[in-house]
Amino acid sequence: MSARVYVLLDVAQGERTEVTRRLRDRPGVIMADMVEGPPNVVMVVEARQRRRLAELTVEALTSIEGMTENLQLLPVIASRTRPFLPKPFIDDLGKSPASEEGRQDG
Repeated sequence: MSARVYVLLDVAQGERTEVTRRLRDRPGVIMADMVEGPPNVVMVVEARQRRRLAELTVEALTSIEGMTENLQLLPVIASRTRPFLPKPFIDDLGKSPASEEGRQDG
């Protein structure tokens, strides 16, 4: 079972896009998104062991500039072994609206 932490960050207004891009490139970061906040950036870090999770989280956080003092770490106590996104959602990601027109539900 892998360890995971959700990190909620407040980032200076002009820095959010760059911070999010930089976080996505960090090892262990499986998601980094801008959200309406505060907090205005959410990051998810995952590793096989809690010690490694802590290392990757600190490395990701120290790689960014423009972060305010407000930081929240939400470690996952128990997680499911399923993918981060539900399979039907993942399957639908590659479909265009035009390919959906010919499909009938029911």
